[in-house]
Amino acid sequence: MILLSAVATVAIAGALLRKHRPWAPWLLASLVVWGASGLGVEHLVARQDPLLHPARYGLKANTPDAEKLLEPPMDLTFANVTYDEGYISRRDYDRIVGALERSRRIGYGAAVPCGVLGAALAVAIASALRRRRRRRDEWAALDEVPQLVGATCSVCGEKVVTAHEATHCSDCREVLHNGCLADHACQTRPRPGPD
Repeated sequence: MILLSAVATVAIAGALLRKHRPWAPWLLASLVVWGASGLGVEHLVARQDPLLHPARYGLKANTPDAEKLLEPPMDLTFANVTYDEGYISRRDYDRIVGALERSRRIGYGAAVPCGVLGAALAVAIASALRRRRRRRDEWAALDEVPQLVGATCSVCGEKVVTAHEATHCSDCREVLHNGCLADHACQTRPRPGPD
């Protein structure tokens, strides 16, 4: 089940990254939230389940290092070893396996809404950052355009008094009076050849 979920997660991530390349970091973050939330909820539920407390079965640690193994929750490997060595009965072993499956199902169930929420949050953050970047670029483009009032016309050399009487050249951004626009020889535009 875990392997199937990992393969599905990688497939979803690949499809999302191909379609939404600028959002790649945020989508990867949402997938991490998805997996971490499932594992976290699964572990939390398992810790609260009395069936997964080793003390319930009278298991005792022989050495200080072994005490870490007796901390709840029990995992399947520990249950297998204790069952094989005869410390717990088959009935207890089946209860432990059932409790582990139950906590895993709850973890998967919690991972789905957390993953969807993480993906939605990732897309919202990416969209907000993209809008902010676009707005910043627009302001930067406006700053590059010279101010009309007080500027000197590049054709007649006189100052512009009001913004209504002048404009910018669409190619080189030079300031021009409206009446001087036809006489403007732009350096970036090809000049008409002789007839």
